[in-house]
Amino acid sequence: MLWFFAVLISTVMAQQTPVFKITVLDPSEPQPEQAAEEPAVELPAWPPTKAPRERSEPLELMVGASVYHFFTKHTGSFKTQWSEDGRWIGTPVGGLGVMQTDGEYYQTQSYYIGENSVGGGMAGFLASTGKVYSNWNLGAVAGLYLQDSRKFTADKISTVAVPMGDSTSVMPLVGFEAVYKIEFDEDFYLKIHNVITPILGITYLSIPF
Repeated sequence: MLWFFAVLISTVMAQQTPVFKITVLDPSEPQPEQAAEEPAVELPAWPPTKAPRERSEPLELMVGASVYHFFTKHTGSFKTQWSEDGRWIGTPVGGLGVMQTDGEYYQTQSYYIGENSVGGGMAGFLASTGKVYSNWNLGAVAGLYLQDSRKFTADKISTVAVPMGDSTSVMPLVGFEAVYKIEFDEDFYLKIHNVITPILGITYLSIPF
């Protein structure tokens, strides 16, 4: 009877004894492939970066103007003639303008007053837009000016101006511009504006105001 209990106890103990299995991997044998890791999720940068914003240059003072007439035959009526044929003249003009740019493209708006080619008063608006090439601004320009047209009428000078009464007319301006900027320091520069229209070539200067 004792031997029966001894066999029973030894059997139970054998079943309850944990068995540890150690597996040694052979480097020369191919190993099972590991599951590919999922790509990491990239979170957006914070704070988010902002696109370059347009900036405004200082208010600019327009000073002086020279005008070349391409087709007119009535040069005898023009004031302050600078050439023998009378087509190239100087006119007193002044105004204020501002330019906005993102470093690649630009826009300008200018308001000016002065005298027209025959000495009559005039005032107008000019806007332009285009591309920046280093110190050059190249683009299209459009505007108009209101002028005293009595001298044109008295001397029978034909123009493309639109009559607005017996003494006033509106002259449209449409063409291209090339502006060169000469920088002297961070706060001061000189711009040379060249505007070409079908009937006029206009050059004027501007400086920071």
